[in-house]
Amino acid sequence: MSDAPPCPPEETARTLLRRKKLAERLAGVPDGGHFVIAQKQFGEGLSFLAVWRLWQQTNCRPHACLHFISAYHGCPDRAELFHALTALPELVPLADELIAGFPPDVSGPHRLVLDQGRVRLTLCSGDLYDPRNQLEFSADAWLAATTRPGDGCPELESPGPAPAGNAGTIGIVGAGIAGSLLADNLARRHCKVTLIDRAGSVASAASGNRQGALYVKLGVDYNDQTQLALAALMFSQRFYRRFEGAGWHPTGLLQLAYSDAEADRQARFLAKNQYPARIFEPVSADRASAIAGIPINHGGLWFPASGWLQPAKLCQSLASHPDISHRFGFAVDTIKNEGAGWSLVSSQGESLRFDQVVICAGPDTPGLIPLDGQFRMKRIRGQITELPENSINAPQVVVCGPGYLNPVHDGSALVGATFDLHDPSPAVSAQSDRENLDMLADLLPAALDSSRITEIAARSRGRVGFRCTTHDYQPTAGVMKTREGRMLNGLYLLTGLGSKGLTYAPLLAEYLADLISGQPACLPENLVKRVATQRSHQAGKT
Repeated sequence: MSDAPPCPPEETARTLLRRKKLAERLAGVPDGGHFVIAQKQFGEGLSFLAVWRLWQQTNCRPHACLHFISAYHGCPDRAELFHALTALPELVPLADELIAGFPPDVSGPHRLVLDQGRVRLTLCSGDLYDPRNQLEFSADAWLAATTRPGDGCPELESPGPAPAGNAGTIGIVGAGIAGSLLADNLARRHCKVTLIDRAGSVASAASGNRQGALYVKLGVDYNDQTQLALAALMFSQRFYRRFEGAGWHPTGLLQLAYSDAEADRQARFLAKNQYPARIFEPVSADRASAIAGIPINHGGLWFPASGWLQPAKLCQSLASHPDISHRFGFAVDTIKNEGAGWSLVSSQGESLRFDQVVICAGPDTPGLIPLDGQFRMKRIRGQITELPENSINAPQVVVCGPGYLNPVHDGSALVGATFDLHDPSPAVSAQSDRENLDMLADLLPAALDSSRITEIAARSRGRVGFRCTTHDYQPTAGVMKTREGRMLNGLYLLTGLGSKGLTYAPLLAEYLADLISGQPACLPENLVKRVATQRSHQAGKT
């Protein structure tokens, strides 16, 4: 290799666009297959943009996927990037999409899904110069950082051929937000998916609420739990953009310091951490009031990229992908290992067979796992209350405290939700409605007149759902394993999302789809362990 300095980035991009061997290899990736290119340093992203454009020019198969994996330090400077593209105008639309979705500079891997899912960019941030320091993956080609004599531009290392994906038939048990997200993700990768639910449609349980808030509560310490919550929040904010105006409402979200204890927690959190303002910024009570459009007595944290969703509408849209089959009204009673696949047996004795099965059945999940022993999962009742528009002074943004209040939509606003660990009743409770209204009157006196609670409760409408949570209130996603670590090949879990399913489910569906389709995983090893299914086993059981 020559010690000559690298050529300018724009010349690198031109060279990549002309590389015949790379073009031939990209053209050979089959529908449902994928090709992985890695680069140690992302820089301004010109090499990535050139490879992306070459992919568009050489491979138009709708389910083929280009993965590009690299390390980065901060978002590319928009002005510098577009100046470099003056001689490469065909890359400008791609650069616009890249910059619009580029993640804030926080430690860890970040997955961007681009070009309607045909390109997946995984960027690793932190004190590193090689993405392999955070992720395990096999690359089909590396864009080397060194130079060729007489060429001066990055060399292309090519260790092997592009793989073709073949996940076989996949059955997903549960058609809530987690199952619907996973089904859509896999269908877009050319997998044969069937979505199964005991009800007659999607979103029949907790995911059937008319509104839901997109938020997490970040820990004071930046540990694995905090990293997972933050990664899920940022991924979900990017993911839901495609549904803006059709189920996703990015109004922003206020997380109030509603009590002395929460104010102290937020103060310690801010003292120990420095996050980009794109994620959140601290605000005073006056600033919170201006943002919300109603008087608020507390300061807190303002998350400008968050908002609220219509879960049932999202599930219907996700499950409508033409490559997803549906089997509604099928109540799975048992799951049996058939050696080279799995059978789902209904309570009526009917059987469905699949090569791979994912259990996304919420609180019904523990009863479906085909292992002896107990599992550390809890079924927790939650009741929301829908308030008529003329009964409240609703904020313009989502406001969270011990509960949350959404803006008005279609004549009502949703407040919730109760946390009833010891109440198994599916019936709507007047007491639970009263609990939600008391919480709201205390949190936002300007939104609800406490003297009118009895009157308003009589005009409100409640709805009950049951969350599934784990012993440590962290989600579970991955291949099912025994307590000793033995894998049940072809059987996966996606559960334990608790009250944050709308936030955690997009990232964990992406991770599971990576595993099932044999593509590079979007989660680093520490977060893979954080969500591992072995955690669900009761101690001393198998």
